[in-house]
Amino acid sequence: MLLSLRTWERVLRGRQVIYFLDQDAARQALVKAYSPSAPSAQIISDVFLEVSTVDASPLFSRVPTASNPADPASRMDFKAVTSTFSNARLSEAVYQRS
Repeated sequence: MLLSLRTWERVLRGRQVIYFLDQDAARQALVKAYSPSAPSAQIISDVFLEVSTVDASPLFSRVPTASNPADPASRMDFKAVTSTFSNARLSEAVYQRS
């Protein structure tokens, strides 16, 4: 979610955005904007700071793992990504923290 907000900031600015998550604990943590785990709480904080910056209105929904197009990439299976999405291109990730 954080990566999408940073990557497509101009596209998402001022829009309602549906995020499909295949992990229900993560979805619930985002819905509540809270986690007792310090690392998770930091991610949630970063996400909502970015949501505020982009002025996006998120909605969180559950999707089965098998239906999640981001699942292979999250498991570093880029061969599956490029075979499913023929226009996908691998590149180095660039992370800039403001």
